[in-house]
Amino acid sequence: MIRYSSTVMPYLMYEIAAPYVRLKFQDETVEFRYATRKEFSMWKSLKPEIRQELENLVKALELMVDPGNLKPIDVMTKLQDILGISYGEIAAKKQRGELVYIPGDGRTKWISVNDSKPEDGTLVLVTVLTTDCKLVVRTGFYDSHTRTWRAGKAANEIAWMPAPDPYEGE
Repeated sequence: MIRYSSTVMPYLMYEIAAPYVRLKFQDETVEFRYATRKEFSMWKSLKPEIRQELENLVKALELMVDPGNLKPIDVMTKLQDILGISYGEIAAKKQRGELVYIPGDGRTKWISVNDSKPEDGTLVLVTVLTTDCKLVVRTGFYDSHTRTWRAGKAANEIAWMPAPDPYEGE
């Protein structure tokens, strides 16, 4: 799933999780399948800039979900081209919570670190973007006193989910 704050229209938030798109504007939410978006009754009423931004986000999501044999740096370069913003702007949007990529299909239990934090010191699974631009899952916890994540080597935490219960045998 990808969450993205519109650069075209303030207060518009996109959430894209295969196969759906959700547009949130203030208190209103509209959801439709992006494969059939052009048949959606509201599609033609959207501003052309919004339609183009949405098309670019769908391309970005497809690239993040299946980068093929591209190296991480090549993925970042393509993302910059698709989104029309630099790596620094991508990082800044992510830092402000305006661009969030959460691995999974939208039905998983991943929770954006911008939405909430786990209970202090509770062991969880954490999806992180490493310094070499790889998404990995690590175990870790959130320290509310220092307001930092403890999830191994230097990384950019993206989402978390409760850790499963340990195996107890048969």
